[in-house]
Amino acid sequence: LVKKNNPVLLIAGFRDSNDKNWPWEIRASSSFIDNSGYFDLETDVPGNLFTYDEPVRIKIKNGIQISEKKTISYIVYDTTGNIVTQGKNDLIFEQSGQEMYLNLDIQKRGTFLIEIDIPGWEKKYTTFARIPDLKSLTKGLPTKFGMTTSGNTTNEQVWAVAERLGFSICRRFTQWYKLQPAPDIYKLESIEQELKAAKKYGIDTWLCLYDPPPFAFNGKTGKISYTVFDCNIEAWRNLVSTVTSKFKGSLYGWEWLNEITPGGYKDQVKTYLQMCKVGTETTKTIDPNIITLLAGGLFPRGFRDQVLSE
Repeated sequence: LVKKNNPVLLIAGFRDSNDKNWPWEIRASSSFIDNSGYFDLETDVPGNLFTYDEPVRIKIKNGIQISEKKTISYIVYDTTGNIVTQGKNDLIFEQSGQEMYLNLDIQKRGTFLIEIDIPGWEKKYTTFARIPDLKSLTKGLPTKFGMTTSGNTTNEQVWAVAERLGFSICRRFTQWYKLQPAPDIYKLESIEQELKAAKKYGIDTWLCLYDPPPFAFNGKTGKISYTVFDCNIEAWRNLVSTVTSKFKGSLYGWEWLNEITPGGYKDQVKTYLQMCKVGTETTKTIDPNIITLLAGGLFPRGFRDQVLSE
């Protein structure tokens, strides 16, 4: 909407025969490209999240080479659709990349949408919020709030936003085959970069493993999603040992697989518990302070109860 590449999260829900929500979602991410090019809307604060003591300043960035005086109209709405403030400003656009600021006198708290219209060019929107200074309120101590990341390397701006939102922990979905594409090859640079960036903003990270490489299987290989598999325990042990040793002191913990369910392998409880035991013993031998977790989920209840009772 306001940048060249704009991320989009798509969420599909399900309903049962009684038209009630089923507790499961399918998610996908994509992006769309803004092709207008006249101007962009940005701010100088992470995530457009202004603390109460910061002035609200919307940056209007000229996207074309032109020398022209323009009158801009703006309207700010709150989440109920009510107008918070509106007005007009005269701005002189002189060159591509030029940055000008719209200063808004807003004392109300919460989330807002601003509409900026430049006649003859286009109309654009963006959102911003006025929030408490959580870092100051917590005095830098950890909170009980966290986040999840996945996919490509998370850029530093995400961690800056997370800090403003008061997050202290991150669950990082991590594909095993990307960490270790071959038995003797490890590619840990991107994870190292993420851990350092997260720490800079006071966020601890644990790794939730999935998508094992072919050599991690004892038998038939395949794409694994939400199930246990016939794991080569020595390959598992080597991965955990190598990664824990590399990131000792900066890695918060491990989560042994993600939301696993029965199916796909006959000895799922025995195999899963062996993976947990070997993984936990291996990582804690290297770093006694590291945290380990069972897979988030363990559905259905009977399967979870069986795992916990063993």
